Amino acid sequence: MQSGKIMQFWSAEAAGFMADATEYSDFHQKLTETLLPYLPKDGHICDAGCGLAALGRELSAHCARVTAIDSSEIAVTAAKRKPLPENMEVLCADLHQVKQTFDAMIFCYFGRIGEILDIAGKNCRGKVIIIKRSCTEHHFSLSKPTRSYAPDMTRQTLDALAIPCLQRHLSLEFGQPFRSVDDAVAFFRLYDHGTEPVTAERVLSRLQPVSHPVYRYYLSERREMELFVLDAADVRAGQKDADTAALT
Repeated sequence: MQSGKIMQFWSAEAAGFMADATEYSDFHQKLTETLLPYLPKDGHICDAGCGLAALGRELSAHCARVTAIDSSEIAVTAAKRKPLPENMEVLCADLHQVKQTFDAMIFCYFGRIGEILDIAGKNCRGKVIIIKRSCTEHHFSLSKPTRSYAPDMTRQTLDALAIPCLQRHLSLEFGQPFRSVDDAVAFFRLYDHGTEPVTAERVLSRLQPVSHPVYRYYLSERREMELFVLDAADVRAGQKDADTAALT
């Protein structure tokens, strides 16, 4: 099963903003707490499409071994700026080319479902965890344009392949802190999907002043997500049945 890729945009500026958000927020800690019941603590976990590997760092405190993988050199370089735990490594690689097998794989905001199943079927022997955005707005645009991020395709694909899964909704805060108004303006100019000019006045109307030794403003974002938990063996069985049906 092949599918086109959806790539996270990474630049040095984008990586810097994400590093700030990760430092300020407890998002990855709370997400880790949610995921741990589904993961083998004595196993080798893959944070697939890891970005700055913040989730992998949190997982490394609870699991025997973590490998975080991303195809972006910029993201991986940023992830390695902080010393890594002894039981964690971060790799710059195309997951389609990776030969390792993992006890569990986590795909957080990673690509399309067909791509995920291809990789998981090849590289995972245990639990496959998929986290998809579930909302109707792009929160980092000043005009808040409507855009669907529904996870329906994921569920429809799993059902079509007869792959059993546990599904639950998650809602966690993961906003963006800023050192200054200029910092916030630069952020919106990077991510805004609207057609109106990005100005300091418009940006300020979206920010909350905060008391913090480094950051002066905060842009709130509540991340609405769908969590899917499935077994790699069921993925392979579903793919095999689909391939067999295609030949008959």
